[in-house]
Amino acid sequence: MSPCLTVFKSRRPVDLVCVGFGPAALGIGVALQDACERSTVPLNSRSKLAFIESQATFAWHVGMQLPGAKIQIGLIKDLATQRDPRSRFTFLNYLWTKGRLNQYANLSTIRPSRIEYQDYMSWCAESFLDLVHYGEEFIDVSPVRQSSQSQLVESFLGKDPLRTASITRDKATNYGVVRLALIEKIYEDLYTQSLLSPRGAHPQNQILRYRTVTGHKSSASGAAILILENATSQYEKTDEPVDEQLEFDAVILATGYVRDLHLEMLKPLYKSATSPTN
Repeated sequence: MSPCLTVFKSRRPVDLVCVGFGPAALGIGVALQDACERSTVPLNSRSKLAFIESQATFAWHVGMQLPGAKIQIGLIKDLATQRDPRSRFTFLNYLWTKGRLNQYANLSTIRPSRIEYQDYMSWCAESFLDLVHYGEEFIDVSPVRQSSQSQLVESFLGKDPLRTASITRDKATNYGVVRLALIEKIYEDLYTQSLLSPRGAHPQNQILRYRTVTGHKSSASGAAILILENATSQYEKTDEPVDEQLEFDAVILATGYVRDLHLEMLKPLYKSATSPTN
């Protein structure tokens, strides 16, 4: 149990709610816990928190903990070290607590295995068992008081993502999980491929931006045909067709996250903040 943060009670107003308790929300909890442990604010005056997680327990990339696979960042980019190396939630303190610090040092690597990093985050998550509502799903949110920051909510809901400039659309992209060397290698391979491909030909490997998969079907040979909506023209001048059908031998679903899920979640707050009576 977190000895410092205020436990959220059902059907009570909260100051902060995190929908999902993955690495991002866990990082928030760790940062708040570290700050709370150094705070002199009375316990009954501290912010009330809630973490809502549909899974039964903390889990990170279930099914992707392949033997030998390592994370793509160094151990210093854990949940705490860069913010506060003295935090009890650092990866090194995890190793020391588990009695493996010296053994890990002998590995001569700064990139932990995915299996060990999953165990590290689960170890951190154990400190928040009384703050996380496992096995529950977010359904709705209700405003309980007026906020002086209603413009913040409006900034989320008042813009059409399709009209937003590309640089604004992608500014929240998390680049920290991919090593620079890997990005440079991919770029170099794509560049070399372009040198060897005839002009106007479609190279074997491409990065197709601004596409949304709207359907799929199989060709006579059994290959996968993806039906795509091409939104490139909304961001830059192009003669590319709006609708495309591309054939592939295999399709890997690395779909990431729904980027605008917060729009639906925050609608009740937005309506309250923009109501003529407010």
